[in-house]
Amino acid sequence: MTYINRNGTQDFSIQDSIPVFGQAFYDLNTSGPKIPVWTYSSFFNSNGYWTGAVIVTSDQPITAMLTNYWNNWVVAYDGVSSGDYKVFSPSAERRCTNCDPNGGTWQGFSVTTVQNLSAYSGAYVTLRYINSTTGNTDLTIANQYLAPRAAKGFNTRTGGDVSASTYNVLGGAWVGAVVVESNQQVAVAQYTIRPTTLIAGAYTGVHAGMAGVSTYLPAIYQIESGGNWNQWSIIRIQNPGTTTANNVDIYFYDQAGNLTWQILDRTIAGGAIYSHNTKNDNPPLGHNWTGSMLITSDRPLVAVVETLHTDDWMASYNGISR
Repeated sequence: MTYINRNGTQDFSIQDSIPVFGQAFYDLNTSGPKIPVWTYSSFFNSNGYWTGAVIVTSDQPITAMLTNYWNNWVVAYDGVSSGDYKVFSPSAERRCTNCDPNGGTWQGFSVTTVQNLSAYSGAYVTLRYINSTTGNTDLTIANQYLAPRAAKGFNTRTGGDVSASTYNVLGGAWVGAVVVESNQQVAVAQYTIRPTTLIAGAYTGVHAGMAGVSTYLPAIYQIESGGNWNQWSIIRIQNPGTTTANNVDIYFYDQAGNLTWQILDRTIAGGAIYSHNTKNDNPPLGHNWTGSMLITSDRPLVAVVETLHTDDWMASYNGISR
């Protein structure tokens, strides 16, 4: 496990072993033999905190996931074993009635964290923020330099590694997608926080190599009683190609495998997003429906699901494509 701080400097390298079919857990909030000693890092001593990226290598195939904790919320996302020169985050937002980054009234903001996967060459990264309604690129953040294996964060509220004012052009009611392009292969982690309800969700950015003409979403919900919504899902489908996807069909299956509803013959332009909210768009699935979704198309697509449970919690996951 190699720890690279936000300045692009390697601070720690820690070795461990994991048994066959075994698992290891590393809580960076505790001290231990396999946990970094943060005071050995000049970055930590200069800032009073440590933030950065972790690269995990092994002599056998492994999988990894990460959880980040704040005082009021938590997010989890998968580690990635590969990146690309163009990575897509189909769901991001900037929603506020008073958009003061240090206070204000924020209903939702998103953080896009980009890591340069090259061990030898710096990356120049451009982020494009695409409006989910109009399909227009509302903001471009260009030529952001990432040192080898380093990561930077871009926060629609505070700015992250750019000025907070960079995001003023998006206004306070923006929902869309982020497209990350680079001269080196990069990986992306995306999370959204809704501070008024203290909920958050995260997922990993996807690239064209992860897209498919059949995309599976195993857990979709539409549960309400007497007009009070208990649980619902927001689905974001993005076309990572440059050619329009025609004949996009969306099928809803209940837990018994019965086809409950379908949306047929939609089109999604190259780079554009199609959104569906089982609360607002409300297909006739019933008042206590749990099931899955299949998306088919003549062009490879990617998808992300966000499920909300009243104001108690929010969870996100990536679609599975083939």
